[in-house]
Amino acid sequence: MTRSNIQQAVIFAGGKGERLRPFTNGTPKPLISVNGKPLVCYLIERLKKYGVREVLILTGYLANKFHFIQEWYNSREFIVKTISTPLDFQTGNRIFDCMDLINDEFMVLYGDNYWPFNLFNLYQNFQNSNCIGQIVAYSNYDNYSSSNIRIGKKNIVEFYDTTRRSKEVDYVDLGFGIYKKEVLGRIDTKLNESFEKQIYPSLIENKQLSAFITKHRYYTLTNIDTVSYTHLRAHETRG
Repeated sequence: MTRSNIQQAVIFAGGKGERLRPFTNGTPKPLISVNGKPLVCYLIERLKKYGVREVLILTGYLANKFHFIQEWYNSREFIVKTISTPLDFQTGNRIFDCMDLINDEFMVLYGDNYWPFNLFNLYQNFQNSNCIGQIVAYSNYDNYSSSNIRIGKKNIVEFYDTTRRSKEVDYVDLGFGIYKKEVLGRIDTKLNESFEKQIYPSLIENKQLSAFITKHRYYTLTNIDTVSYTHLRAHETRG
């Protein structure tokens, strides 16, 4: 497959997964097996399919459990690096701590979410937006999850609701996105907050956060119920 122009992806994989006990007592969420394979592997293989050259997996909880991933996938053409970050770091601090390793443009994913992305389409949409950040937003036409995003004209994000209680939102942020490295300068490490809380507000204020809208469901390992559902739907990851 021809390469997309995104050469690097960053996967957040450091959370404790407390709502998934006992599954996560000895296994990080992204390494929970879905139909015989860790969920994060579906993401890695899809990134490789679209020509990404390097994947940075930012770990925290049970970081030593991820070492086999490098052995499975590393080659001269495709590199996976697992980077251990402090357990108490939120995702904003995790990625800031690795800023020297980040390319000028990069993709962000969460290791406990799966959505069968087409990276060519995502990147083309990103380029056309002329923004420095782009999220993937589920249309939530079926009330599949709690909405937390409002999108305006030209698919520019207008509002991000951290509480998921606002009645003024109707899209769901999937945690997948494409960004220019300059967005990392907006992170205040003293706050130790999530990537979204650190990045979205200023981008929204400056109309620099666009959205790629999808009606295709995403699958997540949030709690016990979603583990079962993700197993049932895993056949869709093969596309």
